[in-house]
Amino acid sequence: MAKTTSRGGKSGSRRGLTASDLRRQVESGTRHPFYLLHGEEDFERDNACTWLVETVGPDTARDFNLDVIYGNAFDPRGFLDIYHAYPMMSPRRLVLMKASDKLSADHCRAIEGIVEDPSETTVLIATGGRSDLRRKLWKQISRQGLAVEFPTPYDNEIPQWIARYANSKGLPLEDGVADLLRLYVGSNLRELAGELEKLTTYVGVGETITRGALEELVGASRTTSIFELTDAVGQRRYARAQELLHSLLAQGEDPVRMVPMISRHLQLLLKTQQLEQSRLSPRELSGELGISPFFLSSYRKQAANLERSALWEGLGILQRTDSQLKSLGRDQQQLVMDLALTELSKRLQGEGSPGRSSWRG
Repeated sequence: MAKTTSRGGKSGSRRGLTASDLRRQVESGTRHPFYLLHGEEDFERDNACTWLVETVGPDTARDFNLDVIYGNAFDPRGFLDIYHAYPMMSPRRLVLMKASDKLSADHCRAIEGIVEDPSETTVLIATGGRSDLRRKLWKQISRQGLAVEFPTPYDNEIPQWIARYANSKGLPLEDGVADLLRLYVGSNLRELAGELEKLTTYVGVGETITRGALEELVGASRTTSIFELTDAVGQRRYARAQELLHSLLAQGEDPVRMVPMISRHLQLLLKTQQLEQSRLSPRELSGELGISPFFLSSYRKQAANLERSALWEGLGILQRTDSQLKSLGRDQQQLVMDLALTELSKRLQGEGSPGRSSWRG
């Protein structure tokens, strides 16, 4: 989930590199005077930072040779004094700057000189939210050191991440578990890792985590997800969709976020209908749709039961709803969503279309 910029390169010039690649480079003996670990995904970023501090930090007298500073409480003069200090009973020192994305433009300019003339005995690790690599300080650090970005992963990348993380921890997963866990928990990697730890305790260390165990432990305790709502819409289960909508609103879910997700689901059903004419294999079809093969049969069934014209009309309803929601307060948004779902149900139930059943409860 990370992309790396190495010395002498530009951001994104070495695509496909991950935090694991960073580890392999450091473990091979390659060292840099500067490291920038930045991005909105903080679970892998924090893990990478912890490992890097342990690996490149001072071997002895760590209490004297490790300083932690914060970008949101930054003193340029104090930082420069710390950075240029000599190590004590150790060949090197380490300065860890947290919340590096909070540095002001003036603060960045005040310390640009250290990158042009780096200390031979001090390593700087800067970590925080996404940094603007067009800013001179971060651009210099990415060229003279190593910059790794940890962006928020896309939904369709989550099952693969779960499988990789489980494998790295020696946790066997039954087929379909990664997809179901993403459905129940969402895309927050920290929460996903926590649920995997709970499941390991639940089934026993070394035992396979099954779908049954996941549903018993996680499914029973998890609240409604937007994916359940979009699935209910595609299945034309109107009463269930209304129930899920109200549950999501009660949980504090933003209606403005729901509409694009429902629209995406209808767009995928349209694309499924189109691709069905291409006679692709299930694996090829799921790849074209950008979904897990585990959910393919559900998409195909929903697409087969819906008129193409009804899907297009449904997208029009959602587009109008999106515009309305953005100009209303939260109290009025629930009414708009209720009305939109009712109108959407009338289009998708295929009234007047032979062979199409009505919405079910």
